[in-house]
Amino acid sequence: MATKKQNEFAQVYLSEHPDVKEMYINPKGEFFTDESYAKNSLEKDKDGNVIGKIQVISREPVKSEKESEKESEKESEKESEKESEKEPEKEPEKGSKNPKSK
Repeated sequence: MATKKQNEFAQVYLSEHPDVKEMYINPKGEFFTDESYAKNSLEKDKDGNVIGKIQVISREPVKSEKESEKESEKESEKESEKESEKEPEKEPEKGSKNPKSK
């Protein structure tokens, strides 16, 4: 399993290189952009059997503008709900005079 740092590196690399669709990491932590090179980097035991596996890191899906707008709207709604919970509206007391009306 790739570490958080390895995943971050791979996502940055993939975002900077749109032509690369996936990155491959061998158990030593070496990165490859070609699956064949990654597979050939795996060690073999004395019988020729491959030791370890390649991990594939794919590009994180890019959100469309509409999805981003919806998420920001939901976040702002949640924030406004939290604000309204913190400060309940004060109702005027019965019998109190409203200074604006005479």
